[in-house]
Amino acid sequence: MITRVLLTMSLVSYVICWGPMGHQIVAGIAEKYMTNQAHDFVQSILNEYHPDGKRFHNLIELAPFADTLRTSHSWASNFHFVSLKSEKVLA
Repeated sequence: MITRVLLTMSLVSYVICWGPMGHQIVAGIAEKYMTNQAHDFVQSILNEYHPDGKRFHNLIELAPFADTLRTSHSWASNFHFVSLKSEKVLA
């Protein structure tokens, strides 16, 4: 487990720079470690939500959408990321 965490942390700086591919890699890791309940919840959202008429079948397909939306809709650039204070994340 510690090896996985260290490996993931060592790749984070590279993933940040990869744009769509980085988002897809992180989404793939997230899908791999999701509980069944979380997976079902995400699928229920993906089955109902079709932004700009697109149909996404999994998080990997959806992951780069924020970059796409941000370039075509300037108002969406502020929604591309979320900054949280560490005490909120760890609580």
